Amino acid sequence: MYIRSYPDPSSRVQISTGGGREPAWSSDGTRVFYFAGTVGMSAKLSMSPSARVVARDTVLKETAGLVRGGNSTGYDMTKDGRFLGLALKKDDYQLVVVPNWRAELKQRLAGSAKK
Repeated sequence: MYIRSYPDPSSRVQISTGGGREPAWSSDGTRVFYFAGTVGMSAKLSMSPSARVVARDTVLKETAGLVRGGNSTGYDMTKDGRFLGLALKKDDYQLVVVPNWRAELKQRLAGSAKK
């Protein structure tokens, strides 16, 4: 994974060493967070005199239980460096969609009025 300079994209800096996905910038612009396999990573950057990675750290040892973002990140970082993400739990309630629920409600209400 790389970052490029803007508006002139000629400068390119390698952020991850083995690929990465769902990158997100820290609020102060000094870090890029990303997933590498099932690990959450952070790349600390220095922008002076030019952009470069000064450190890479593991921020989460296991991300398999997190909701993945798909085309966007499924997580965010707070200003004080805490990780916020949605965790999957097998015991969570399931979302149930009932099409035509008004007709079903009227039918149930009519049935309970007859009793």
